[in-house]
Formats: sequence, C-alpha cells, structure tokens
Amino acid sequence: MKRRYWLLLLIGLTILTLACGVATVVVEEPTATPTKSVMTPTATPVPPTDTPTPPAEAPTSTPSSLQVISQATGACQHPYFPVRSDTDWQYQSQMGADAPMAYSVTYDDIGAESFTSRQTFPGATAESLWLCSDEGLIPSEIATFLPIEFPGFEFETLDFSGALVPPPGEWEVGTTWGTGYTMQVTTRVLGLSISSGADISVDNRIAAVEQVVVPAGTYPQAVRVDSTGMALVNMVGSGMETPFSFSHWYVEGVGMVKIAADIQGGTFDMELLSVEQ
Repeated sequence: MKRRYWLLLLIGLTILTLACGVATVVVEEPTATPTKSVMTPTATPVPPTDTPTPPAEAPTSTPSSLQVISQATGACQHPYFPVRSDTDWQYQSQMGADAPMAYSVTYDDIGAESFTSRQTFPGATAESLWLCSDEGLIPSEIATFLPIEFPGFEFETLDFSGALVPPPGEWEVGTTWGTGYTMQVTTRVLGLSISSGADISVDNRIAAVEQVVVPAGTYPQAVRVDSTGMALVNMVGSGMETPFSFSHWYVEGVGMVKIAADIQGGTFDMELLSVEQ
C-alpha cells in the first residue's frame, strides 16, 4: 500500500474517535423559512421610572444556548452530554483548507443504558449506538461514520475500553481517563481480501474551565478536555502509526460545543452553530 493511503487511513481512524460524524458534503445556503425554531427568551415589560436605567450588560451567550434537559435516565443521564429526541444540535466542521461542512446531530432510542446518535447530512445519514455505564458514555461503533471515503475498505469495531465522556461525578479539572478501540480493517485488492488490525488509544484529561466562543454563542464556563493518542495499523507484516492530539469543549446543559484537532500536521475543527427544538 502506498504511503499516502496509509496516511489517509490513519487520519480517518483517528478522526473517528472524535465521534462527531463528518462527511464530504457542501454547506447549503440557509433558507428564509427555518424548519425548526431556536428557543429565545421573552422580555417582560418594565414600567417607566424617573431613575435612569443603567445600560444592560452584554449577554454571555446567544439565545441558542438554552439549557437542555436530557430525556435519558440512569447512566445515560449526563449534564455535559444531554440527549433529547426533539432537539437538533447543528454543527459545522472543517478539515484543513477544505470547505466547511454542515450537519446536524439528533438522538433516538433514549434509555438508561444506551441511546442512538444520528448524524444527518444533505443526502446522507449515519448512526452510532452509544452505551452508558459507570465508566461513562462511549460510542460502540465508531466505524459507522467515516470522514473520508475509502474505496475497497471495510471497518469493524471489535472491542473498546474506557469511555469517551466520563461520568458526571468525575468532571473536575485534573481528572484523567483512557479510551481504546480495536478494529479490523478489510481491504479488497484485485479480488483478494486482506485483513489487518487497527488499534487506537487515547489519553484524556480535563484541563481547564474557560470561556469559548462559537457561532452558537459565548460560553464562559466551558470544560476543556485535552486528548492525545496513537493510531496503529498492522497489515501484512508491516505497520504505521500516527500520533494525534485534540481538545474538545463541553458546556453543562448544552453538550459538546467545539473540537480542535491536530493530526500529522493537519487540522480538524468543529463548532456548534445552534441548538434547535
């Protein structure tokens, strides 16, 4: 296999760990009539007084940063990862200098031990089953959404360990945890089927609580998680490994609002556009 195919494959595998569902689509221009309305606060009239009213302080976030009350129960109920079947999380992602790509994330089959995440693009949909336990939340099939097209490749998640999102009681600065996936990659070349193993390991740390600004609003209390990892693919006695790092920001009652990743000198960014009900 040529080196460029190795690199593309490894980049694809590492971006899968971000669990945000990226596809090669073109951002559509917004239409005049929205399909869903963003919840906005209503103003209460104030009677006039003789005392001048001081100027209002700048809001810390836009109306789209509404607090989402999760429908999940049990281990799936998480303040930093709320899930509802009647809510859309609108995101925009960009890989390097490529054109930005827009998509939405919704949830279904919400329960106490699992829920389904659905990423919707123009003309395409991808789903992933998330499992919930005392260790936290983890997508069991990261290979169900690929950010890059790989003709002739098939991916299967064989095993996973740790969690992508730690349990609510461990959301403190300094908390560390690990996430790991073992995958099988099957390649078909000239009628032959060749299987190889792919291992992805990630070390995560809650690094800070800080302000983050995204199109959906300004969030002064976003929790930043820094992650470093390694993706290793072994095929026909040879292998290649790729180190990567990324940060992701979560807001209580909103969910994930931003990702910034560095993979082999390339960049991947994701930002929350809005939360719609």
